[in-house]
Amino acid sequence: MQMLANKANPKIRENIKVPSQLQAFQTDFGNYLRSQLHKDGNGIPKRVGQLYQELIFNNLKGFINQCFPVCQTIMTAKQWQALSLYFFQNADLHSPYFTEVNKHFVDFIYTLSDAQKQTLSVPDYMADLAHYEWVELDLDIRPNNNHANTALFANFTLNQNMQNLHYHWAVHQIDTTNRPTKPKDTFLLVYRTPANSVEFMQTNALTHLLIEYMTKTVNQHLTEKTNNATSNNKPLFNNGRALLTAFFNSIETEVEPQILDFGEALLAQLISEHLIVEF
Repeated sequence: MQMLANKANPKIRENIKVPSQLQAFQTDFGNYLRSQLHKDGNGIPKRVGQLYQELIFNNLKGFINQCFPVCQTIMTAKQWQALSLYFFQNADLHSPYFTEVNKHFVDFIYTLSDAQKQTLSVPDYMADLAHYEWVELDLDIRPNNNHANTALFANFTLNQNMQNLHYHWAVHQIDTTNRPTKPKDTFLLVYRTPANSVEFMQTNALTHLLIEYMTKTVNQHLTEKTNNATSNNKPLFNNGRALLTAFFNSIETEVEPQILDFGEALLAQLISEHLIVEF
C-alpha cells in the first residue's frame, strides 16, 4: 500500500518535509502565514502556503471590515489594507473567534505608538472610534443577565447590557465628512433594550458619574453577597430619592430639594430609555 502511494504521488516525499516536532512545525507555519511571503519553506509548498495565507488573512480582514465600517471609511483602501496586514502580522492573537479578534483589534490600535500611527496613517481618534464600534457588537451578542442583578430601589435595577462610556473624542459624530482635529470629552451610553435592539445616547459628566456610582454599588453588593453566601434580595435603597442622596454625598455635592428634583427627573428618563429596568 505504501509503495502504491509513493508511486502515485512521487513528489510527496520530495517536496514535503515531515516536522520532527509538531509544536515547532505549528509555530513555524503560523509565522509563515503571518509573514505573507510566498516562498517554499518549512516543508510547505508555495502553492499550498499561499492558499492558506490568503484564506487566513481574508477571514481576519472580513471580521474587522464588518465590525469597523466607519474606521474603514476614514482611511483609503490602501491604508486600511496596510493596517489590517500590520495587525495580522504583529498582534498577539490567541483566538479564532470573530468577537475576540475584533476586541484584539481595538486593544491593538490603543497600543500603537505615535510613530506607528504616523507610519500607518492612523488618526489619534481612531482607537476611541474603534472601541465605540466594537461596543455595539459586544452588546448585541451579550447574554441577558438582568434577572441576576440586585434591585437598586423598588423593583428597578441597572440594565446589565449597557456600556457607560467616556471618550476623548466625539466618536459618535465621526464620518467621511466630519473628522475631528481636537479632542473633546464625550459621554455616551450604549445599551440593549428589552426588544434586543442596541441603542446609543449622548449624556453628560453628571449622568456618567451617576451610572458609574450605581454600577459600583450594585457590583459591591453582589460581591459581598457571594462572599457571605447570603440570599438578601432587598433593594439597596428605599427609593430613588435615597439613592440620589447617597450619590450626591459621594461626590461631595450639597443635597438640596432642587437638585433631588433634578435627579428624580433624570432617573425617570433613564427608566423610560431602559437604562434602569424592572425585573
